[in-house]
Amino acid sequence: MKKFEYKTIEINPKGTWSPKMDLKEIDKTLNELGEQGWELVSMTSRSFNGSTYGFYYTFKREI
Repeated sequence: MKKFEYKTIEINPKGTWSPKMDLKEIDKTLNELGEQGWELVSMTSRSFNGSTYGFYYTFKREI
C-alpha cells in the first residue's frame, strides 16, 4: 500500500492598499517543492469580507 506525507504552505500577497502576487516568486517556490518530489494537490484562498489575504497550497509526496 502506498503511503504519503503532506505539506501545506501559505503564500500571501505583498502590499497593503493594492496587494500584488509576485508570480515569479510563487513559481520559484512551487518549482523548488516539485524538485523535492512534492506534488500540488490543492490550492485554497484565504478570504475575509470579499478580500483575499493569501493562499494555502497543499502538496503530497510518496514516502
